[in-house]
Amino acid sequence: MNKKNFMDMMICSLSAAIIILCFTYMEQSQRRDTLTAVCGIVFLAFLLLAVVMDSLPTKRKRGANGRGIQELLLLDEEGNEIPALAYWRTRPRF
Repeated sequence: MNKKNFMDMMICSLSAAIIILCFTYMEQSQRRDTLTAVCGIVFLAFLLLAVVMDSLPTKRKRGANGRGIQELLLLDEEGNEIPALAYWRTRPRF
């Protein structure tokens, strides 16, 4: 479960807890019904996001041969190769 699905499930849990508290403790019928309806819509929306978006296939950008980046080549202005170790040692630090 990634962070997005975790947050979707946490929002679902929070809205479900609010619905339970509304039915248990609120005495004013009109406010209870309104708050229950709003929290129910939020609950269903984020539940669908957590379940449906998790099951959809994700598209990943890959190289022309179907593999990811294997090696990074650093070039200077003339097109000559720069050793990566020298670059990382001399790069400006902020």
